[in-house]
Amino acid sequence: MAAGLLLASIWLFGAWDVALAVTAVFGGLVTVLLAGAPGWRPFATALAVLAAVAAVVLVAVAR
Repeated sequence: MAAGLLLASIWLFGAWDVALAVTAVFGGLVTVLLAGAPGWRPFATALAVLAAVAAVVLVAVAR
């Protein structure tokens, strides 16, 4: 959830260059965990899902 809140808040406050960098790092982390370590797949999946849920909630609240 913290990763989603971080990503959404960076995107909402308009720091586009930082938002792209943080999003790329986060996406890379999830990709590596999903592809490279079968034992970490549940964690990577939950990380991506909860980050997306937090981002959607933050965007909905901000409007």
